[in-house]
Amino acid sequence: MIYLFLSQLWFAIMVVVIFSRNCEGKGVGEGVRYGILIGLLMAAPQLATYCYLPMPLSLTLSWVAGSALKGLGAGIVASLVFRTDTASAQG
Repeated sequence: MIYLFLSQLWFAIMVVVIFSRNCEGKGVGEGVRYGILIGLLMAAPQLATYCYLPMPLSLTLSWVAGSALKGLGAGIVASLVFRTDTASAQG
């Protein structure tokens, strides 16, 4: 269980680090675009599992969709956090 927790923590840290290096302060739209890209990146290995694991395609596609939504959500949250942080630093 600790490895699962650590992997989720690592994911959260990397999403924020990558977003913060490229953040232009354009709001939630920027977070959505970033989240879609991160989600698609995360979905690729999930799709590849269908090639080497004996499982139904429907399960694989569910994992792909879940990864894409997780990336999208992470991007939106990162943009909201950075917008709030930027607004409080300026005023």
